[in-house]
Amino acid sequence: MNIIINGSHIQITDAIREYVTKKLQALDVFVDDTSKVVADLGKTTNHHKSGDIFRAEIHVHSHGVMTRVAKEAEDLYAAIDIAQGEMVDVLSAKKDKKQTLWRKGSQRIKAFAHGLVPKKWRR
Repeated sequence: MNIIINGSHIQITDAIREYVTKKLQALDVFVDDTSKVVADLGKTTNHHKSGDIFRAEIHVHSHGVMTRVAKEAEDLYAAIDIAQGEMVDVLSAKKDKKQTLWRKGSQRIKAFAHGLVPKKWRR
């Protein structure tokens, strides 16, 4: 898994780079070695919010599919934590859906091979 960390309106320090890398290692379960993970960190400049508002975006490019999560918080580390947690949830849901579809398909093939065609397939 390739991890790329970009910053806008902030400087990426070694501490931030290590923290993001450590947090994104949790995505290793859902992606393979050829996947690319991009973390865009920065300060937002929205006029309707007072104080420093930090934004963390995580993009996962895997097998031609891009998944994106963006979160904002008053602390950069909190924004990273929230975005990472949501990305884990999204990738977990995609993985579960893929496995469920695979199981349903294999059950239909098995039933068809045994001659047990469901009623909805009969005419």
